[in-house]
Amino acid sequence: MPMDNDIIAQLSAALVPLLGAVCGYLAGKLRAAAKRAKAQDAADQKQQAALVDGVKSLLRGQIIDDGLTYLEEGAIPPFALETMEHQNDAYVRLGDGDKSVNDIVDRCRRLPIRSGHDHE
Repeated sequence: MPMDNDIIAQLSAALVPLLGAVCGYLAGKLRAAAKRAKAQDAADQKQQAALVDGVKSLLRGQIIDDGLTYLEEGAIPPFALETMEHQNDAYVRLGDGDKSVNDIVDRCRRLPIRSGHDHE
């Protein structure tokens, strides 16, 4: 079957470059997708860091503001102390870099507990 061999040889000669071109195209697509994924990961990490910094800043501000208010009043309601402690726990887990926040919370823990309805 020499004719069959000729057809197979011709098909092989035509398909090998085509197959190489398809493989090259797919490899290029994979490299481009990997590059986009890497860029997206970097953007996601920057966004995550910004969110952590923002939440940490909000927690810090709230703890300091509330803490100084209660320290000035000389007493703290139990719900406020519990809230402040939860905020401080989250602040610490996010990477506490400010010892003054911990100091304010510790000072508030030593305040007398007052009724949540008492306001002077």
